[in-house]
Amino acid sequence: MQTAAVEVARQEAAKSSAALSPSVDLVAQISRERLSGSGDFGSASNRSGNRMIGMQLSVPLYTGGLRSARQQEALSGIDKAQAQADRTRQRVAQQTRAAWLGLTVGAGRVAALSQALVSSRSRLDATHLGREVGDRTTLDLLNAENDAASAELALLQARIDVLLNRLRLAAAAGRLDETWLQSVNAFLQAPGDR
Repeated sequence: MQTAAVEVARQEAAKSSAALSPSVDLVAQISRERLSGSGDFGSASNRSGNRMIGMQLSVPLYTGGLRSARQQEALSGIDKAQAQADRTRQRVAQQTRAAWLGLTVGAGRVAALSQALVSSRSRLDATHLGREVGDRTTLDLLNAENDAASAELALLQARIDVLLNRLRLAAAAGRLDETWLQSVNAFLQAPGDR
């Protein structure tokens, strides 16, 4: 899209340069005349035809700086379009790097938090058993339940972050479409552990 804007600016520059330049045109003209009539001395008719082919040279003698002003404006338009294209490329590259980094870091975080969830559930089971035999208090049980819930919440948040980074990466690559979004939506609505 930005490359097209640069090309349009270049074409505008060429057009403005050509508009006030000397020009040579081929000119052709054909005409026919026919006169007929009658009068006191009889009738008369006359036919004539002209054919002309030539070249016409137009040279602007003075433009009052219009040509240089338009040329400068067109060149500024090219520079502006090129700068916008460069900024867009840099922004997309930065977003792609950030999404890729978030995706790779997020995958490691999901693995670590999955292990933390397994550990917190094991601790919760052990605390339940300790509470039943009288070795643990209700406060210990509540703390273990809180830790297990926090670990599960952190894991879900990490999975959502990975999913968002996949969406960002697909968008930066121009591959984000309705089918992709439907699969993400189905993933988010699926019950149970992921």
